[in-house]
Amino acid sequence: MSVWESSDVTETLRIVETKDVSVSELGSVYDEILAPSFRAAELESRATVLGALTADNSVPGGLLAVDPAGLIVGTIIGGWFAECRVMLISYLAVRPEYRGRGVGTLLLAEAFPLWRARFAPALILGEVEDPRYYRERDPLGFGDADARLRLYGALGARILAIPYFQPAISRLQPRVYHMLLMVFDADPSAMKGDNAVDAKTVSCFIDEYVLRSEVRPDDDDAKSLRDALRGKSGIPLLSPAGYLQS
Repeated sequence: MSVWESSDVTETLRIVETKDVSVSELGSVYDEILAPSFRAAELESRATVLGALTADNSVPGGLLAVDPAGLIVGTIIGGWFAECRVMLISYLAVRPEYRGRGVGTLLLAEAFPLWRARFAPALILGEVEDPRYYRERDPLGFGDADARLRLYGALGARILAIPYFQPAISRLQPRVYHMLLMVFDADPSAMKGDNAVDAKTVSCFIDEYVLRSEVRPDDDDAKSLRDALRGKSGIPLLSPAGYLQS
């Protein structure tokens, strides 16, 4: 069976857009799915997430997986960077009891065609914890970083060879270091051969998302990130399998 095909569990699920459910249901998604799945520094506030999903001018980039009883069991939320034509997988999370049963894979498989049709992204990117620094197996309930990277590799995602960090999501939270920025999908126009992506597209995203979201864009870590992109035509892509063996 292909990793994109449904399992017995996912065949019972229906997929709906976040814009088609109530604010109270979205609140439950935040409280019961997102909050238990992410560390505080990785998750924007409840008000920020719900505000983005319900604003009149919000980009409808979110999907929900719902079981036959009406329980929302997983979600994927995208963030659209129009100037760069980049879609970021902001959040992908599944209820703990449904993890490892194909729900996350189903959400990715449903989201990508939707995003391609609506936005024609040059790149679909995702932030992933580097298993070399998060090798503990789920001590706090946040999932297995090793298994997560293997899954994304099986789906064809590859790692951008840059020293990436997640920017601070608020003044009260720190940056999240030891992160990988992965390419899940790329338009041919954004590729430089088979194993690199267009540096200008990546630089545009980094400038908009990372360097402009903080008040400290000139520290050593930000400079290292800039230097990894400066003067490059393409940014190499790394295989997750090879990365895990390094």
